[in-house]
Order: sequence, then C-alpha cells, then structure tokens
Amino acid sequence: MAYIAERRDKVLEDVLARLERRDRLAAFVTRLEEELAGEQATRVAEFVTWARMKLVVSDQKLSAAGLDEMFQEQHVFGTDDDRGFYPQSYW
Repeated sequence: MAYIAERRDKVLEDVLARLERRDRLAAFVTRLEEELAGEQATRVAEFVTWARMKLVVSDQKLSAAGLDEMFQEQHVFGTDDDRGFYPQSYW
C-alpha cells in the first residue's frame, strides 16, 4: 500500500537525519577533545561535556530499543501501519 510505504519512507529519512547529525556531532566533539588535550577550564570544555551527554541520549534513541519505541509512537512497522489512512471511498 502506497500510504504505508510513504509513512515508512518519512520515518527512514528522519532516522537517517538523526544518525547523520549524531555522527557529525561525535566527529566535532572528538576534534575538540584532541585540540583541548586536557585543558578543562574553558567554555569549550563545558560544551564538550554537554555534547557528550547529548551523544549518549542520541545513541539511546538510535539503538534498537529506542527505534522500537519511536516506531510504536509513530505507528509504523507494525500491525497499525495504516493508522490515519482513510480511503477516498469513505467520502
């Protein structure tokens, strides 16, 4: 059914965007950590600490358990994939 495929494609695009954002942030944080090399008294060090926490949350959301929760909330990849579908014959 085209409706289900379209909904799944939207969720896939969202997941890939989240993954790309996570990977970009991880690479940036790693670069900053190398540049700081133990220097902890800067605002950048505080940013790195904050960003590391964001990465932990992001990793949880992108894990199998996190994705399953998101898929349940969005009603995709399950028996309720057709949620919100109303054939034109209803009108």
